[in-house]
Amino acid sequence: MLSLLLLCIFTRWAHAALHHLFVGTVNGGSLYVLELDDAAKSLTVLKNLTAAGASPSIAFDQSNKYLFGSRPSDGTVSRYLIGPDHTLQLEGTGEIPASCNTTSFQSIKITSGTQSPYAIYGVASTGTCSTVFSMSITGFRTLKSKEIAGDVHSFAWSPNGEHLHALDSTANSILNYYISGDPDLQSLQATDIVTNATNVRQIITHPVGHRMYVVTQNSNELIDIPLRVDELLEKNTTQTRAYVLPKSYVSDAWVTTSLAISASNATLWTLSQSKAPDNTFIVSVFRLDPVTGAVLKPVARSSFRNNIGDGTKATSLLTPGPTIADGTDLVSFTTYPGAMTAVMGLVHKADGTWGISAYGRAMLAEDEGCCGEGAWVD
Repeated sequence: MLSLLLLCIFTRWAHAALHHLFVGTVNGGSLYVLELDDAAKSLTVLKNLTAAGASPSIAFDQSNKYLFGSRPSDGTVSRYLIGPDHTLQLEGTGEIPASCNTTSFQSIKITSGTQSPYAIYGVASTGTCSTVFSMSITGFRTLKSKEIAGDVHSFAWSPNGEHLHALDSTANSILNYYISGDPDLQSLQATDIVTNATNVRQIITHPVGHRMYVVTQNSNELIDIPLRVDELLEKNTTQTRAYVLPKSYVSDAWVTTSLAISASNATLWTLSQSKAPDNTFIVSVFRLDPVTGAVLKPVARSSFRNNIGDGTKATSLLTPGPTIADGTDLVSFTTYPGAMTAVMGLVHKADGTWGISAYGRAMLAEDEGCCGEGAWVD
């Protein structure tokens, strides 16, 4: 009986150590499933699945039953049924509402709504014209906002799920849409400016604290912006700034492309990369107040090189991963060009300081279209 109990415990522990990351492609025709064994610190390609086309942005619905992938080249979103063995079955492809006098976009970013009716929301941009859109899980209902004379390729939900904050990189502004139980995407409540900023790149919000964060691409800054209780920006509020790179670095040699909050809400990660031909990446980690989201201080930084890719396209992305059994928060990042996916965690070292530990790296060099956005299913 004891041996059987130990076997059951070990089996449950071993299963819990496996996590699965889906990765899209920027201009390829595959969707990848990668398996992370967090105990062994290994990342392997579990499946290379044929997709309906490139999926640079992917998202699960709230039930994790379906995976959605966007295709900017023809303005479509495809839905895949996820099998118990992590296979994908294409169930259909729908067009996003016609926008900006085109069906071909430079970028389409999608994510799942956090409140009922749990539709898929997205932003599509030509680079000079953008629209916010929504598609029901079944695909039978689509909505779109009025067209935006700017480049919107990043957006984030308020903690209560009732506001969608869209970042316009052209005007360095944040558009706040109210999302009701029966949304129409016509409720643009406010447009606020990110002060003294240019080339804003990505926006995220703290899951419980009333604040949002923005990174700038060229000046490599992290901007902490408080929100009111109603999730709108407080007028004339202080927007706290921190440089994500050491001051000794020449800023115009680097671009900051992404940021992410860990699953525990305790850390914020930023990703920067050097311009060609060096092709070096730097990951910086900041401690957060887990309740308010206030940026407390930088605690760790790590650099590494990717020997594949020319480093001229700033498309590398961070995705928050699971918190594993020992309490370590994980994040993954994907690169294009470069065809690399890696997983890292923030660990507390014996000397009391924090460090970044590698949990696995997978090279997909045979696929020149890899890698797009990642999404964790468990």
